[in-house]
Amino acid sequence: MIYPSALQKGDKIGIISTARKISKEELVFAKKTIEKWGLKVVFGNNLFQEHNQFAGNDNQRASDLQNMIDDSDIKAIVCARGGYGTVRILDNVDFAGLKANPKW
Repeated sequence: MIYPSALQKGDKIGIISTARKISKEELVFAKKTIEKWGLKVVFGNNLFQEHNQFAGNDNQRASDLQNMIDDSDIKAIVCARGGYGTVRILDNVDFAGLKANPKW
């Protein structure tokens, strides 16, 4: 089993939605809490997009997840929303980068 390094103050945490849409207002408390812990929040490029009930279309949501996996500065990925939309994008994501750069 590969474990990522423990989070340190100043580390970046990526927030994405692999499924349902979400608003900035709904994330205010989470963002403030993470920042109180001394971590930095990075929102996915498409986090606040809307495509029917989803946070962007399948390609946009997959792109956000892939970008967070590939970004070595991101130490953890938090999914603000998940569910059925996540299953729709899994085949479009290359998880190989997590082996070289594991993250929470």
